[in-house]
Amino acid sequence: MAGDSLSVHDNLVLFRTMLVHAEEKAVKDRDFEEAQEILDQARETIEVLKPDISPDLYQELIREWIGKTLKVEHIQSDYPPNEYDER
Repeated sequence: MAGDSLSVHDNLVLFRTMLVHAEEKAVKDRDFEEAQEILDQARETIEVLKPDISPDLYQELIREWIGKTLKVEHIQSDYPPNEYDER
């Protein structure tokens, strides 16, 4: 699982970095599969953190993750698959 041996602080930094990276993959690269994989890893990181953080912080992280997931989905809906895209 992502981030098992990292400190809480390092996992929080990793989580937020993943969110930014997922959005960049969607916006700049239009690589929505990779963006979703990164978001899945970010979600795993939240679960790693859960036993060590307050319920309020856990809920805040979930909201951040949901917000970024919805943003990536919205970007993807603006750019339907292109049959000529060779990815």
